[in-house]
Amino acid sequence: MKRWILRLLLCVMILLLAGSSFVLAEDELPKLGTATELIWGRSCYKNTVDGPTIWQESPGCASWKPAELDLSKYKVTTYNEQNDIISTFWVTRGTDEFECDYVSNAVFHWVDDLPSGKYYFTVQALGDGETYADGDIVRSDFYDYIRPEQSCAAIDDVHWDGTTVYWTDVKGTEGFDYYKYELYREDTMTETPKNRIAYGLGLIDDHAKDYSSKMTIPGYYYFRVCVHTNDMTQYAEGPWASPSAPYFVGDTASDENNYVKADFNHTASDLSVISTIVPLSEPVTLLAATYDDNGRFLGFDMKQVESSETEQTISLAPEKQNAKEVKLFVMDDDLEPVDEALKASF
Repeated sequence: MKRWILRLLLCVMILLLAGSSFVLAEDELPKLGTATELIWGRSCYKNTVDGPTIWQESPGCASWKPAELDLSKYKVTTYNEQNDIISTFWVTRGTDEFECDYVSNAVFHWVDDLPSGKYYFTVQALGDGETYADGDIVRSDFYDYIRPEQSCAAIDDVHWDGTTVYWTDVKGTEGFDYYKYELYREDTMTETPKNRIAYGLGLIDDHAKDYSSKMTIPGYYYFRVCVHTNDMTQYAEGPWASPSAPYFVGDTASDENNYVKADFNHTASDLSVISTIVPLSEPVTLLAATYDDNGRFLGFDMKQVESSETEQTISLAPEKQNAKEVKLFVMDDDLEPVDEALKASF
């Protein structure tokens, strides 16, 4: 009797399991195919839906032929001869009717000051972890890059007008193809912004970029720009223009507090900021930022202000005596902005 019950229970368990859906472990999933024909120095496009793939020379561009089985997404990593990672891109192959049978990517677009040397890239098709596992990694041959002696033009006079940033127009100079530009936001003022929140590559009409839609969080915004060339064998990319003077976006509520009023005293031998502080409930820090006549950031001087003090003078360092503009910021104990910048030009 007991044996019959055990057999019945076993049959029920088998029936239940048969009706269940199984999820395969990732190492049991079928793998995506492996890319082939990894080639340096060319990119492709189509003019018509049924037309042939048209190749064009594109120095520094990586291309490959995807496997028949793929999910249209790839990880492309570039290395130098010492196997250090130079750049990594996640490339999505679109579903456009003009889509080529090959994929290409400009792997050096966002690499600064690329030195001469040997480089290779790897390609891997990326699975979704549910239906397919990642494909195998495949490696290209070396690309022997010799950095040209001639560089694209330098850009200066990067400055803000509201939330629009402007710079010197250098279209038409040798090697010019695009502007390459980046926007950063930092919680505190710095000479080396690192938190990039937007970037792009384009011709840019009127050599100006409106970032009002990106500058919605309080903080200090920096912009930098350089000239990018498509022919890295003839021209080196232009140098980055010095980061713009920071543009401060404050919290509306705190801006209305009117913590500080300031006068600027500028003589041949002295540059100072005289500030009258509205009575405070806690200490603040005055931060005076100075800029030269090209809008380049020279540095800043700070001074703590106790709530009992009403008037302060910040004498700026001697190397900043040639400043043409001063901005005064008011920071709380954690160096977070509590009042927007007051500006004076000389």
